[in-house]
Amino acid sequence: MRAQGKKRYKPKGQGYTGINLFPQTLDELRNMSGGFGEAAVADVQWGAVAACLMSDRNFSNPWQVVSVSVQHCRSEDRLRLRWPDYLGRKQTRAFLDLSPQSKREARLVGAETLADWRVAGCPYLDSDRIKRTYLYIQSCIRNTAEAEQNNIKEKAV
Repeated sequence: MRAQGKKRYKPKGQGYTGINLFPQTLDELRNMSGGFGEAAVADVQWGAVAACLMSDRNFSNPWQVVSVSVQHCRSEDRLRLRWPDYLGRKQTRAFLDLSPQSKREARLVGAETLADWRVAGCPYLDSDRIKRTYLYIQSCIRNTAEAEQNNIKEKAV
């Protein structure tokens, strides 16, 4: 243990370089999330848009329409991009009762809302939200690997 007041030895001209263990940007999240990169990025963005809806109501469309559209688009992206589930459950289609025209309109409003959010400077998109999504993805990957190992052990017995 170091005595109080003594500094750790640091050679001259050599600084310590800090590394980030967690992604700080969407590109880092995409690259560090393996096969779930695109799903992770989309989910972070929709999560930030949903958080923005809670405090800001300055969107091109009425708030109620935007809210339902964001939920629909997030669910559809999770299904399309194969968002992982920690317990291994399959994603189900949300909004099955919507007509094809309603689904198209929801996607259109979702795209407009995403554009409004980007124009506003991507509020609520921060490194903490990115980190939480990354940790969730990693825990799903770990849980799936452990479940597969347990299955192999059970078959061997």
